[in-house]
Amino acid sequence: MFVLILEEFSLALRYHSCRQLGLRSNDTLEKAAEPIQRSLLSSDLQFFELEQPMQFSNVKDLADKCRDLSDYDALNERAIVLSPSSTIGELLARSPHVTSKQIVIVVISRQAIASVAQKRPPPSTGAKSTQLISSQVEERPDAAYNHRPPELAPPPLSIYHPVFARFRREMATSTESLQFSVKELRQASLLMDVSLRHYSSEEQRREALRKVFFLDEQPFWDGTSININDTEMDLDGVLKLDLGFGFGLVYTTLGELKNGGGDGGCDPSDQAQCAYIKLVSSKQYQPVREASCCPVLLLGLSGHVLAVWGAVFADRFFFERLALIYIGPQPPSTLPSSTMGRSDIEVGIREAAKLFRTLEHCVQDVKYHYCSLDLPAHSSPVSSTTHSTLIPKPFTARTSRKMDTLPSTISTPLDPSRFVYWNSFTSQGKQYKLGYCRRLTEYMTKPVFVASLTSSSDLNFPVTEVVVKFALRYSEVGHRLLADVKLAPRIHYCSFEKSIGLWVIVMDYIQGNVCNRKLTKPQKDSLADAIGILHKNNFVFGDLREPNVIITEGENQTTTLPQLQIDYRAFDARNITPRYEFGFGLSYTEFKYSGLNIVAVNESDNAQADLIRNWEAGHPSPIGLGSSTALWQVTFEVQNTGDVSGGEIPQLYLQMPPSSDEPPSVLKGFSDVFLQPGETKTITVMLSRHSLSIWDVVAQGWRRPKVQRQWLSEQAAEILG
Repeated sequence: MFVLILEEFSLALRYHSCRQLGLRSNDTLEKAAEPIQRSLLSSDLQFFELEQPMQFSNVKDLADKCRDLSDYDALNERAIVLSPSSTIGELLARSPHVTSKQIVIVVISRQAIASVAQKRPPPSTGAKSTQLISSQVEERPDAAYNHRPPELAPPPLSIYHPVFARFRREMATSTESLQFSVKELRQASLLMDVSLRHYSSEEQRREALRKVFFLDEQPFWDGTSININDTEMDLDGVLKLDLGFGFGLVYTTLGELKNGGGDGGCDPSDQAQCAYIKLVSSKQYQPVREASCCPVLLLGLSGHVLAVWGAVFADRFFFERLALIYIGPQPPSTLPSSTMGRSDIEVGIREAAKLFRTLEHCVQDVKYHYCSLDLPAHSSPVSSTTHSTLIPKPFTARTSRKMDTLPSTISTPLDPSRFVYWNSFTSQGKQYKLGYCRRLTEYMTKPVFVASLTSSSDLNFPVTEVVVKFALRYSEVGHRLLADVKLAPRIHYCSFEKSIGLWVIVMDYIQGNVCNRKLTKPQKDSLADAIGILHKNNFVFGDLREPNVIITEGENQTTTLPQLQIDYRAFDARNITPRYEFGFGLSYTEFKYSGLNIVAVNESDNAQADLIRNWEAGHPSPIGLGSSTALWQVTFEVQNTGDVSGGEIPQLYLQMPPSSDEPPSVLKGFSDVFLQPGETKTITVMLSRHSLSIWDVVAQGWRRPKVQRQWLSEQAAEILG
């Protein structure tokens, strides 16, 4: 039985994915759909049955036909509402051709996330550790993706707005190359004086800061109340902007402060992030968030330590720490000389002056963003609908794939990927424009998107489906070597973009099948040709597995295309020793490892007992994906056996069986430790179910390999048993 999942955006519907529903006769629809419910992060489902099932040959065909279900009126004309308590047996009794039935679920994506976030407690409560333990989990759609915990990792925020790359770039500039005015140095000096003093209360500190901390020519730490839904939210500092035309205020900068470390019951950065989520998800902000990713600068000040964060709302609430500044005396970054030198106080003042200048520049950039928005002529909160509020995962190749066919681009003008900032480029004198459609992968931290490419200066250039990848580094030469002989996607653009601080690669979107079976001879030959070309030119392909190979079929030939992942694991594949591997050269001493011990954690995620038993038996299951619950605790001792103190990064590797086609050893955890001569410390690394799972391409599920070995290592190139 097919389940069509549609997403709702302002009462418009669009195709999301197609799934299979179980056929056990005694199960209710609600029970049968529980795996889908979990994968969609949903607390409620509403079921429809199409009166005339759709006939389709592939995902793109199905997506095209779903355009006939563009709103609720169209859906009501072609479907009937089903009770969640209806059983599969009852559906069979009405019609023996149950496999031809199609159930429809309506999903609200970004708006649903905002609806969930509106129910959050006040920031001063939500930022406490007791609250963050339950709110900072992958299962919560309104979680703050801020690396806490590590699985809540955001993508680089500069892909959504260049202001964040600008902040990093200007703060990385040495103050010795900058000239400051007397006004800038005076403000920085006053800020340092106020920050280094002790105060009996947070209110006294804020009042002192209000007189010296100015941004956009107005006092920042002024204490403000903001109308949020039907209540008010208090913040220690804000910069606001009146857009006019009935919209009221938007906010470019939010700040929270604490009187000192340990005061106030929570971290000011966490509180500022909670305040951002409450603000941007509010009913008043709906017109703005529909037109913008809502970039904001966040300041978290604890005594004399200031953290600066960037924040956006795209697929989720993303946060990136841009700077952590000690507002006080700082040691010089250069060695003293006979000709000039600076005191620690002078260095600290200049660093504070640089911070003020950078904040001023970036505040103006954020203001310009909001002033440039194409907003409706009038703003009013949209009343909530009576339809189910469901939370989807991003559209992905895994969740949408049918018969292992890679999905085609589907026009999604309201997808959060539309907020990606970099959307045009010039190549060989011609101008091109990108229309982002969706993410290519379900992992939020990976900035890879599917887009449509058009050219305004070349009328003969057809609309082309492309993949846009943002990367810290990329082997353009290796890619072009294979693209030139049609063994890799054609590159339309590949360059480092200073405005976002990343490489941007635009390549053809390849229609094909994921390799999930034994290759035919032509497929083997083309794959061997690709690897041979790389080797001949001193490149290696470091992750040659089925998921990284696409098989495309033409009229007279079959071509096997490796997806280029030329990276660290390539060195193991070719027995190449890097000069400086992970963990290399941290100290001048030696360390000894001993006492490896692995114990099960009693408190486990047993809420999904059936799926867990299936996974433990080695069968494919969705339980491995994103499961961060700690199930095993690995402990061992590290001793400094040398004569000097030093730091070490112990690493935990897992070795999967050869049948899994995984790399020889996979890093699953690491820590850092500083030891005096002869000192011994116990290191603890937690392993989750996800750590021990591999993706089964054929069965399209996560499974546990039958045999695994654990390894400890000082360096990535020296894995010790």
